[in-house]
Amino acid sequence: MFEQIDVDESLELAELLQLSEEQQTRLAAVLDEYLCDMEQGEACEIDQLQSEHPDLADVLELYLDKLNL
Repeated sequence: MFEQIDVDESLELAELLQLSEEQQTRLAAVLDEYLCDMEQGEACEIDQLQSEHPDLADVLELYLDKLNL
């Protein structure tokens, strides 16, 4: 009867909606680069990405934690 809301998904959406268009573009580029590096066995640490992109740190953690399960 009631639709169950995934808390993680709603948090991701809230974080993403707070980003500017420029930040969303950079986030996509950072995630793409991370995935390419990961496929080649060269993925860097989440902490390093967060320090390189402090304004994206929270949302990077949300996405990268899911990728590294």
